Amino acid sequence: MKIRISIRWMLIGVAYVAVAMVACARPADGWKHLLWLVNVLTMLYAILAVVYFRRRRQALAAGFLLFAAAHIVVLWWSPASTPGQYLAHTIAFDGPFTSEKGAKLQARIETLYWEQTVSNNAASDAYRERVDDQFSSAMKKMSAYWSNRTLHGTIDAVVTMLAGLIGCLAGAHVWAIAQKKEQT
Repeated sequence: MKIRISIRWMLIGVAYVAVAMVACARPADGWKHLLWLVNVLTMLYAILAVVYFRRRRQALAAGFLLFAAAHIVVLWWSPASTPGQYLAHTIAFDGPFTSEKGAKLQARIETLYWEQTVSNNAASDAYRERVDDQFSSAMKKMSAYWSNRTLHGTIDAVVTMLAGLIGCLAGAHVWAIAQKKEQT
């Protein structure tokens, strides 16, 4: 089975990898959304390819679509137990960042904000300093939480594209086997 890749597709792949690397190095919602937009557009292209292409190209597109869609379904049903999330936890994080954790952290920050307001009127400087330290610590955790959450979304987007590319290889392999069976 020969795999031929044009320079155009290779450059598109390199551009996607470059954006993915920037998105992982500097997590921001914009990069994450850009990667997901590219994934959705690629899946829409694959749907058209399945309908209009024939033979090997159709098999590649069907494999991409099937594997990428399967990964998105897994993300929908069980977002904390996907391969991308395991990778994220292995690389940099203690545990899954769920919306429940974020809500608890947000409630703690609100409590500390009001406690800080009250402490400004308190007579004790030690109490005021303790509350200020706790508030700044909670704000740092919240900042890290949002940065990590964005990185998780980026990793999910990259793993979805990778699943689709693995699907392309699977589609090409199945097509090659079918061609051999037709010849015999």
